[in-house]
Amino acid sequence: MQRRDDFGIAGAASGDLDLAVVCASQPGAGEQLKSIVTTADGGSSWTRDPDRAPTSGYVGSVAATQDGTFLTGGRAVVSVTRDAGRSWQTAYAGSGGAGGPLAVGFTDDQHGFAVGELSDSSGLALSDDGGRSWREVLRLRQSG
Repeated sequence: MQRRDDFGIAGAASGDLDLAVVCASQPGAGEQLKSIVTTADGGSSWTRDPDRAPTSGYVGSVAATQDGTFLTGGRAVVSVTRDAGRSWQTAYAGSGGAGGPLAVGFTDDQHGFAVGELSDSSGLALSDDGGRSWREVLRLRQSG
């Protein structure tokens, strides 16, 4: 059984003064225990609350904009918090892929991307509104 304090750093993302560090345990049984440590003052003070992290899936990547922190990984959706981790919502779930989005990133506060198993194939989805909506723009058919 995983201890709640047996975590390693799995990813980090920052805005101007905000920084979110995601820590995760060893993966197993379709999910991974997660803890998120945040700062809103450039690192002068930190808040750790393991109960604020989404529970499903594995940690793949973390991205931040001025408006939210995004988290994804294998067997998971792209989750977003817009209130410093107090609540998480699904930002993007693909359209039925078994593995789900594996990575999420943003080039600026409005333009984001998600890559991985998005539908019946691997592909790329884009957002141009800060992650509030996504559209699949590339599908790479898997051989089978």
